Order: sequence, then structure tokens, then C-alpha cells
Amino acid sequence: MPGSGKTAAFVLPMLVYIQHLPPLADENRHLGPFALILAPTRELAQQIENESRKFAGPLGFRCVSIVGGVSAFVLLCRQTFIKLI
Repeated sequence: MPGSGKTAAFVLPMLVYIQHLPPLADENRHLGPFALILAPTRELAQQIENESRKFAGPLGFRCVSIVGGVSAFVLLCRQTFIKLI
């Protein structure tokens, strides 16, 4: 159910924890990232990133989603091709 606060429920405590850590600098950059969220789909990863930015941005934190595989367009084309065979 969108908008029910599921993402905020785990992102806000994570951000509170990160706020108490020393900021990343050249001498401790190897200790980052401070948090990692795993999602089963590209769409969910991007949704979590967008929602997390709303909370993390004002605190000066950066959110980045990294997804593997090929683009959704290529996957859609492959599925359409397979259905035609």
C-alpha cells in the first residue's frame, strides 16, 4: 500500500544512526557506505531511493540506487520476442 510509511519505518532509524557517525573524509572513506538496502526489483530499489531522498537530503546525506542487469526496456523486448516465437 503506497504512502503507508513502510520505507520511512526503516529509513528514519537508519538515518538517526548515521547522524551519530563521524562524517566520511579521505582518511575514513574506506569505512563507507554507512547503509545498504537490498531490494528484489529495480522498481522497488528506485522507489526506496526516491522516498529515502526526501528524508536524507535535508540531513546532507546522499542516496544512490545501484541496480544490475539490463534495462527494463530490453527485458520487455525480450519477453515480447519470446511470446512471438
